Amino acid sequence: MRWYLSFILLLTGLISQAAEFYVDPSYTGSTQNGSITAPWKTLADLQNNLSRVNPGDFVFFKRGQTYTGTLNIRRSGTASAPITFSTYGTSTAMPLFVGYGEYCIQVSYQQYVIIEGLKITDPNMNPADHSIMANIKRAFNIDGSNYITIRNCDISLVGTGFNVMGSYNRIENNIINNLRMIRNTPTSTNSDDDYGAMAMVITGSYNEVYRNQFYECWANSYDYQFDGGGVEIFGGGSSNNKIMYNTAKNCNGFTEIGSSYGGVSANNVIAYNKLVNCGDLVWLNNSGTYAITVTNLQIYNNVLVETVLQFLRETKMIGMRVYSSASGIVVMKNNIFWLMTGVDVAHPGMFTGSQMVHENNIYNLGPNSLLNFTLHSSERLASSNIFTSTTQTDPLNWNFRLPSGSPAINFGQNVGISTDFEGMPVPAVPHAGILQNTGSGVVGLTASASAGAISCNGGTTTVTVTATGGTSPYTGTGTFTVGAGTYTYTVRDATNAASTTTITVGQPAALNANVSHGNITTVGGVTTLSIAASGGTAPYTYALNNGNYQSSNSFSNVSTGTHIARVKDSKGCITTKNVTINVTAVTPLSVSLVAGTIACKSGSTTVTVSATGGTPPYSGTGTFTVTAGTYTYTVRDAGGG
Repeated sequence: MRWYLSFILLLTGLISQAAEFYVDPSYTGSTQNGSITAPWKTLADLQNNLSRVNPGDFVFFKRGQTYTGTLNIRRSGTASAPITFSTYGTSTAMPLFVGYGEYCIQVSYQQYVIIEGLKITDPNMNPADHSIMANIKRAFNIDGSNYITIRNCDISLVGTGFNVMGSYNRIENNIINNLRMIRNTPTSTNSDDDYGAMAMVITGSYNEVYRNQFYECWANSYDYQFDGGGVEIFGGGSSNNKIMYNTAKNCNGFTEIGSSYGGVSANNVIAYNKLVNCGDLVWLNNSGTYAITVTNLQIYNNVLVETVLQFLRETKMIGMRVYSSASGIVVMKNNIFWLMTGVDVAHPGMFTGSQMVHENNIYNLGPNSLLNFTLHSSERLASSNIFTSTTQTDPLNWNFRLPSGSPAINFGQNVGISTDFEGMPVPAVPHAGILQNTGSGVVGLTASASAGAISCNGGTTTVTVTATGGTSPYTGTGTFTVGAGTYTYTVRDATNAASTTTITVGQPAALNANVSHGNITTVGGVTTLSIAASGGTAPYTYALNNGNYQSSNSFSNVSTGTHIARVKDSKGCITTKNVTINVTAVTPLSVSLVAGTIACKSGSTTVTVSATGGTPPYSGTGTFTVTAGTYTYTVRDAGGG
């Protein structure tokens, strides 16, 4: 029994001992072991030591630092003990990763890895030029890996945010913005091979794409004029993926499904997404180079707003390359379409039969927009009072809650989804659209920041970030220790709505001390020393050596030697300056030599060494008996001259 108890205790101890490793490019020490006091400096250092990282361990990247190069993660965790790559430090700036090439960070044939809080961008790229090719082709490349979670990352100026080749992965709460082409060859070379500017490419099954934000996911293309979009599901067998609770604006389409080797893509879900001015909702490649068979694509409870003609001037929200008589290709329920650009809901002639099940949808169609199918008895056309507010120029800022009397209230049917865009429970009879709460709802999310004062130059203070409105709980609020500078904070609420606030933290000028003093011309003499202060925060007090601070900056009876002058300002900041006072001669030290004459060979005489000037008494003077030869004499006065 004793052996059994000892074994259990030992096992428990081993399980609980997760290791922590740190990477900090600003570290200047010579010893690197991955600890917080001696961190690795580069991604290459981490790569070389990845074999030390085991299930349950953490790897931390210091915030506010830049990491160059690439990282290929070839370590796996377990379901109960994943390996986590996260951040640490007091800076509010995310760790910045710049890794040119096929990928910046790759997880290769592993499982149960979490990556969070990183920023990946190309700082050398013009953000306004969408014709430039991506230097970072893929920010994250999940290569043959499963159960990988990547969350709370910020990605821009790359070819693809996430290239997911695997299953049961979760991509959550990321921002993907302003993308570029990966391949863009002239049509004379190949007229159908350009690709890039996709926020995500999913090849696999049971992946979850939740609560991400996609902005400006488009780029110029030789082959297609424009390319890009939100989420591309690519490859046969890519099924049962969920694309939910995301926000997209100004992307070149939201979803495309295709394959380079045929196959079937089934049971994918696009639900509770807020899609603004993306041109189209979904394009199905059911013929041609990238043909695939799509079945039971479930499109539920999305809000789709088109107020500006975008990019390719798309003519339909839902389309496929050629007509198919197959049933149940698309199942569309509980959506709200707000189409003011003349774009149609469906591809003309493609969805007139059983190809698309469409029920409990609401359509607000502007001039020249058509359904291109027969309205189901559960659906309706509506043009007013759908949302609480649509007055903002940018539809992203509309209030999509349902006002009293909205036709969308209790209009939907149960599609088996338990929570809405805000995380609120969905009842048996849900509303159409993305929000279950009705009325004006909560006030818009607003972030604010306040800072204490920095007392001394080079010091720190605390910034407090708070939030009001929106839907609690919030992320991004709290207190942050910072030095002087300008800081931007982003707060998100439970709906993934974001608000930013910027604050500039100042500091006093550096406190300086300048010392002046009179001359001491005699040994044992004294003089007066004065300290002049600048910078810091007046008024100042002054001290000499180990004496007490006083309001006067003048000190009398100061002797020769080295002294420490101190200044303290009203905030308690202290600066010191060392000064050495020597005896200073009135006239320069001068040495004279007088030698007698040697009368006989091998005889001797005397040399008299005397001094004037300087500060008596002298050392080295006197009368010296010498024979013939050359002699050097050194005389010093009391001042050391």
